[in-house]
Amino acid sequence: MEIFFCQDNKLKSLKVCPKIIGGNFDCRYNNLKSLEGSPKEVGGHFLCYGNSKIFTKEEVLSVCDVKGRVYVKLPWIRSKKITL
Repeated sequence: MEIFFCQDNKLKSLKVCPKIIGGNFDCRYNNLKSLEGSPKEVGGHFLCYGNSKIFTKEEVLSVCDVKGRVYVKLPWIRSKKITL
């Protein structure tokens, strides 16, 4: 499968996902608390922010071989501390 988008569907599980995806895998904005059932290989990017659990890049890479980038937080949120 080239790409797989299942974002914003209130999913609680990834058990029915394909195991190999040639392009991007997008499971943002669901109710996921686990990456169990996620693809074993993603040829593009893996996007999983906005779920019930905040996943780490390490958690994603422990269950999936991702060739592209892993997005685990909203792109516009920076980790630097902002002082006013």
